[in-house]
Amino acid sequence: ILNVAMGGTLGGLVDPNFTSDQMVVDYVRVYQ
Repeated sequence: ILNVAMGGTLGGLVDPNFTSDQMVVDYVRVYQ
C-alpha cells in the first residue's frame, strides 16, 4: 500500500493554491 493521503490531523492543512504534485517510486518490495 502506497500512502498518498494529504491533509488531515497528521499532515496538516493543504495550501488552497495547491493543484498537483507527483510521487516517484523507485521500487516496491513485496513480502509473501
